[in-house]
Amino acid sequence: MAAGAALSPGPLVGRPLARREDERVLRGRARYVDDIELDGMAHAAFVRSPHAHARVGGVRVPPKLPSGVLAVIAPDDLAGRVQRYPKAGVEGMEVSDDQHPVLPDGEVRYVGQPVAGVVAESRALAEDFAELIEVDYEPLDAVVDARASEQALVRWSKTTGDVDGAFAAADHVVRGRYGMARVAAVPIEARGAVVQDDPDEGLLTVWCSAQDPHRPRAQL
Repeated sequence: MAAGAALSPGPLVGRPLARREDERVLRGRARYVDDIELDGMAHAAFVRSPHAHARVGGVRVPPKLPSGVLAVIAPDDLAGRVQRYPKAGVEGMEVSDDQHPVLPDGEVRYVGQPVAGVVAESRALAEDFAELIEVDYEPLDAVVDARASEQALVRWSKTTGDVDGAFAAADHVVRGRYGMARVAAVPIEARGAVVQDDPDEGLLTVWCSAQDPHRPRAQL
């Protein structure tokens, strides 16, 4: 394309569009979050729940932090200092008031929920020390069938036009209940983030493996 030439107007649906990122990915030149190395960078690892539902009792941290372990963050350390993650919804959606905590405030609700965090000078050191932290759990019954749960995370419905009239005029009416299997993005690199704070410039720079840059920026 000549310099200064503009893309021809028209619909994009149905048009063959050349992908621009393939070459660098296939040649191993793509840059992932794990490729970013900054001066003085610290790494975080998490102690995660092995239970689908349990009360969380004591979180016991070895009394002496080895060299290179910078901090251990337990639920009590965040009490009154951070807010829960906000729930996003669309217009007309009823959203339950049980936003996800950064760290559990009394109970865990799924396997893998972070219970405590370790910050260290290397990823290996953070992961190793996380294995030394002990957590007291009191297992509780877990909901394994969403339809049997007494709680709903969101409720939303929308109708347009003469719905009752359409059913009344239909030759056949079929009723059913449908479930949707778990849907998840499966990228080459799992979710991750690197953050650099420059207080002198008042600038926070975030590299994150997300599907879009605009939503994380708005949330920050």
